[in-house]
Amino acid sequence: LSGCDAVIVQGTADVELAARAILFGLVFNGSATCMAPRRVFATADRIGDLLGIWGRDVERWVRKPVAPAASETAKRLIEHAISLGARLRLGAIPDDDRWAPMILSDVTPDM
Repeated sequence: LSGCDAVIVQGTADVELAARAILFGLVFNGSATCMAPRRVFATADRIGDLLGIWGRDVERWVRKPVAPAASETAKRLIEHAISLGARLRLGAIPDDDRWAPMILSDVTPDM
């Protein structure tokens, strides 16, 4: 019940099912749950498959309001991670306080 749960997608996984389940967990209850996935660990080919599946629907991801202070903190942390080498793969940093899911890769623990 950490609110920052990890998902491991094994090489034999049904990637379509995994992608849908991860996205459901991410947006369920506006992501205000103690079980929302925040980190995905998978092989490079599985990550590519997941990004392709999520990319098909990225324009339909629903934006939800986020408290202004939390929104500013998140923007600052994401921009810092990108400056250190993380890559924004899907989604976008909003210019307001309404957020949709966002996918970053190449993130390290120090980010």
